[in-house]
Amino acid sequence: MQAQAAKETSSANSGGKAEAAAPVNKQKSLFDLAIESNNPEAIAIKDKVEAIKKDRAKLIHDIKRVRSRLAFKMASAETVSKIISMSYTQEQYEEAVRKLHKLNGVKRRLDFRISTEASSLSDEKALIKKIKDVNTDLDDALHIVKLFRKRDLVKKDLDELNAELSKLNKQIKDQDTELDNLYSSLRRILKVGERERAQQQTARRKEERPRNLEINLEDIAVIKKKK
Repeated sequence: MQAQAAKETSSANSGGKAEAAAPVNKQKSLFDLAIESNNPEAIAIKDKVEAIKKDRAKLIHDIKRVRSRLAFKMASAETVSKIISMSYTQEQYEEAVRKLHKLNGVKRRLDFRISTEASSLSDEKALIKKIKDVNTDLDDALHIVKLFRKRDLVKKDLDELNAELSKLNKQIKDQDTELDNLYSSLRRILKVGERERAQQQTARRKEERPRNLEINLEDIAVIKKKK
């Protein structure tokens, strides 16, 4: 008896594994159904969906590119703003702009004097020394002006990149809406909803059959006991 039971248990286990290993029918995609239907309207929608998806992939690539540039520009803006806030004020920037214009004029005049008025080596050396002093002041003023102008340029770049990102995101959103509408049209043309409902009803009927049989067997067993 034990050997028979072991044999039956082994047979049951192998049967369960066989059922588990049974291949499952892969559900066909909407595109597969469209191709099989040979419906010109369905195939046209399929082709349009594929074209939009291809364009959408390019938009996603552009969004990643813009976000990468945004991250770089934001880091640059933060660095420049930190340097300015720690070292200079708006009044110092305005003074540096005025000083820059003034010193450039002084330098031009000194260069002209060297070429026309320097009658001796000592006169030329004195003028060159003045030019060096002017250049030092120019460098200091130019450093401040460049920092503030860089901050403004980076802010302009950030505004442009944010505007570009908003435009790209809107295009993606519009394409998502269009894709939803196209998929709905494709399901309607291929009557996918009706097929799914029919499959669900068939599956329910298959589930109900053994359940009803089980109830009937129990009823029979109860009747036999009563007898």
